[in-house]
Amino acid sequence: MKGKIQIPHYPPLFFIKMTERLRYFFLRLYRKFTHPNVAVFEMVHHFWLAAAIGVAGELGLADILKEGPKAIGELASITGTNEESLYRLLRMLASNDIFREKHNRLFVLTPLAKALQEDQVKYLVTSHLTKLHFQMFSELMYSVRSCLLYTSPSPRD
Repeated sequence: MKGKIQIPHYPPLFFIKMTERLRYFFLRLYRKFTHPNVAVFEMVHHFWLAAAIGVAGELGLADILKEGPKAIGELASITGTNEESLYRLLRMLASNDIFREKHNRLFVLTPLAKALQEDQVKYLVTSHLTKLHFQMFSELMYSVRSCLLYTSPSPRD
């Protein structure tokens, strides 16, 4: 039936809460046994990864690959991008399980990449990864310094 809304089936709430607790437990455990320099560098890397995800979403790569695997040359032609630059972007994303590279510079979707398709959460993700959002955070130091001059009134005032 065309036009019928399909509601996804989610696991029970208790299971979601339990897996989230396990996830955070293992994350804290990982950070406890990881050198702080490595842990902080990994956090910084997430900024780069977020920017790459934003570009992939804006280019519509997940929607293009929905039809099947494509070579990097074909992807660059479709998106109007530089082949080598796009290849580096996709390699970075593939190293984080967003897209997968097959032989001969051929790329395919992964479950994570499918989230960047138009009928998924592409617009939610890309709306948070625009140039404007990165510019806002580029002035974070100014915001922190200028807000330090403001003192909130005491509750008794």
